[in-house]
Amino acid sequence: MVATEGLVDGLGRGWVALTDTSTDGVIAYVSVPDRRVYVDAMWRDRAHFLLGAYTSVSTGHWRLPLPGDDARAPIAPGDADREFDAVDLRELPDGHAPAPGDMRVRRGAVVSADLSVRCRRISGALPVENASKEAAETARAGGAAGTTADGGQSGVWISGGPWTVPGVRAAPAGEEGGREGEGGREVDGRGGREVFERIGEAHRHVRNDCADSGAPVEVFGWRHEPVRGGTGRVR
Repeated sequence: MVATEGLVDGLGRGWVALTDTSTDGVIAYVSVPDRRVYVDAMWRDRAHFLLGAYTSVSTGHWRLPLPGDDARAPIAPGDADREFDAVDLRELPDGHAPAPGDMRVRRGAVVSADLSVRCRRISGALPVENASKEAAETARAGGAAGTTADGGQSGVWISGGPWTVPGVRAAPAGEEGGREGEGGREVDGRGGREVFERIGEAHRHVRNDCADSGAPVEVFGWRHEPVRGGTGRVR
């Protein structure tokens, strides 16, 4: 299917992102830069379980295995990379932009989807170090980059995919998870953890028809990645 997620301009950092801005079914969000885990109080235990969390009795901090970690391996007190302050999900800012390594927990069923981007525009100027080279390439190709009314660069266009990406389909109201036969499979009827990470490579273009050869750019998005090892517990 064609990706319906919004494209985030991350070219200044060398990547672009497919972001699902829906909060349906999200019961926890782990912000790596903020060192916080935002949790829906009604689903706190489920989020704790699906994140493979340990709770520090002395500080109340959640110790979380990161993607690739084994949850059975102990996390030392004071591990700055794996200790997070647990706060209410309502404190997560509206329109929060995900960062690589961020995690979230959604209720629903795990479903794989083929995502692609068909010449989608991203607003903003080209990185300075690439603007001259790509403009010259466009001129050689006999085309024109998109321009604003004053003749300035209006943006770049992204194309790529498909990428097969497993994700958690948010359960409709009143449902705990997807039913067999709907293209999904339940994970203990509970949902699952998604990680914001690299899902593939696309091309960025300076022509609005994406007819130029383009330059490679990494694409990030949400991918279902269950915690390896044991379940979360208090210790």
